[in-house]
Amino acid sequence: MSPDVRTVDSAAYARRLGASFLPGEVVALDESDESLLLASSIGTVRDLTVLTTGLDVAQLLWDRVDVRVVLISGVIDRQTRSVVAAGPGSFALGRQISRGFFGGSSYSPASGLLERYPGLAHTKKLLADQCITCHGHIFASKVDHFALYTSVTFDRIAELSVINGEAPVPTGTEPVDPPTAAPKLLLQG
Repeated sequence: MSPDVRTVDSAAYARRLGASFLPGEVVALDESDESLLLASSIGTVRDLTVLTTGLDVAQLLWDRVDVRVVLISGVIDRQTRSVVAAGPGSFALGRQISRGFFGGSSYSPASGLLERYPGLAHTKKLLADQCITCHGHIFASKVDHFALYTSVTFDRIAELSVINGEAPVPTGTEPVDPPTAAPKLLLQG
């Protein structure tokens, strides 16, 4: 079954999901630009637990007394600014995650969310496997980029939000090449 695909404005998306977290909920946010946008919009929520592989997400939520931040254990990957699984069994969380929010380097309707780095894709897959519901979110500027490794398969994604606008370019890096094709085909779903 294909995910429900919707095109959303970045500010409206962040506001809607940022206000949707429930007291006592355990959620996962990956290291993506999209998850960083979502983390910046989380309202005040009692006992919210955010599990993350993202160093930037953890840093953004660092001072929030109402949010318990759990940085997943593993090895820091400096290139992706994330934590990746160190080996078999290193990623067993032993807890139920109600919702997981995952971005990617690209999206393919046939495969799902894609990454350029195998360690990052593997880590996201392990985290997604522990979530009851997986939500994909990707900036429209990233659709149809080249990426080899599937991180979250299309059948695990309940909803895919294609966010209008450009993904922020991290300081000190070169911008990614523009998409080779307009994402019209994806957005018709």
